[in-house]
Amino acid sequence: MNSQSITRLLTDRHAIRLLMASPTDGSQDLYVSTMIGIPQTVVPALRQRCVEHTVRRWTGR
Repeated sequence: MNSQSITRLLTDRHAIRLLMASPTDGSQDLYVSTMIGIPQTVVPALRQRCVEHTVRRWTGR
């Protein structure tokens, strides 16, 4: 995935909700990847980006 498609994806509220609601153990990564339309191997990295962004937003760091 290129950076433009990642940026588009991370502005999609539905995609962000799916990423943030899915467990970090990877048990729902196939479902999330199918619903969002991204490779399954990308889901953990995008989930981590969403978590880091949320933490920075709420802690001001």
